[in-house]
Amino acid sequence: LGEALNQTATGKVQFDKLVNSPQKIEVNIDKGPAVYDKNGKLMPGLTVSAGTASTENGSNKTTVEVESAKMTIFMGSINKLIEEAKTKDVFSGEGKEPITKAMTFDDVLGVIVGHEIDHTTNENNTIGANGGNIENPAYETSDKITREIKEKKLKKN
Repeated sequence: LGEALNQTATGKVQFDKLVNSPQKIEVNIDKGPAVYDKNGKLMPGLTVSAGTASTENGSNKTTVEVESAKMTIFMGSINKLIEEAKTKDVFSGEGKEPITKAMTFDDVLGVIVGHEIDHTTNENNTIGANGGNIENPAYETSDKITREIKEKKLKKN
């Protein structure tokens, strides 16, 4: 995971968040087949966080302090993304930067893990506790990692 993340500047930031987190973060690698959500959408990763929510007196804003998080990376789903990307650009979830045939397994792994790391943070969980979309910042991160990978590959050619 470290190699996959450390190939881009944004990936390095995400890796630092993961290894320097004051919260206990468990990372599991599921080597089974591709996983889909209840709507039939491919799920390359899933993070479930546990924490304590609090509201300051006189405030409507809830703040979440994450105590632990469990991240699962579904290798079968990542392999499915890579297989689909051989014939067309593939979008992972709501991301705006497609996964392309030029991307390796490690490239896509870095994109997915970088995205999931955002879901372990107090900031991301606070957004969710206040009715916001927790996926938006995570997709911004995965899009940025994807762009950086593509730029790096262009420089090599």
